[in-house]
Amino acid sequence: MLAGVTAHAAPRLTDLQYIGSHNSYHAGFAPSEATLLQRLSPELFAALDYRHPPLRQQLDDGVRQLELDVFADANGGRYAHPASVAQIAQAGLPPAPPSAPAGVMDKPGFKVMHVQDVDQRSTCQP
Repeated sequence: MLAGVTAHAAPRLTDLQYIGSHNSYHAGFAPSEATLLQRLSPELFAALDYRHPPLRQQLDDGVRQLELDVFADANGGRYAHPASVAQIAQAGLPPAPPSAPAGVMDKPGFKVMHVQDVDQRSTCQP
């Protein structure tokens, strides 16, 4: 060992802390979706009424732990027509904008969303 140099032990996993976000992709509700969910279940709406910045911005801001809910859709179209669209129309509310760019939910592949049919808006769809 060199004189005056002290060896430091590597930090243990339990000594490390990272800034992270839960449901990192969560984009929140469109106004009609929010109104409908508030009418149907104010408690559920209160629990789901939040949003995060896009993933790139979170990473730029120092977030180092991301959580994504990934849904498989091998044939495509499984999540293309959420039940909330019909429920919004039945409630007499204005239509909400699509939760993903045109055609994305019709293609095979993985989808990122929170709750199927209820909370499908995401900041990280392809």
